[in-house]
Amino acid sequence: MKWRKWPWLPQPWVKASFSLKKITTITKHSLVDTITGVIEMLNRIILFGIDGCSYTAAAKEELSRRKRPYEYHNVVKEQEALQRMLELTGGARLVPVIVEQGYIKIGFGGTCQV
Repeated sequence: MKWRKWPWLPQPWVKASFSLKKITTITKHSLVDTITGVIEMLNRIILFGIDGCSYTAAAKEELSRRKRPYEYHNVVKEQEALQRMLELTGGARLVPVIVEQGYIKIGFGGTCQV
């Protein structure tokens, strides 16, 4: 191909075949839904703990006193919650673990071993 001056450079007009079906667009509604989901995720509090741990109980009492809604997961009864907690803590088997506004806090005045 003599017409190509620099053969090592890609020539986009040579192989520019694409389908408009593959191009996705962000609509106004999907963008609003995405932003709303991120805000809800940041405002959500997740508490990983075990029943019978005084530090988990203290964390629950404090969140209730602050009137902050939270999700509680018992890592002894819920295997998926245990796996998620281990991912978040880098393998630390200590509770309570509080995930709030994107921050991970291990312990609440102390910890219990799982």
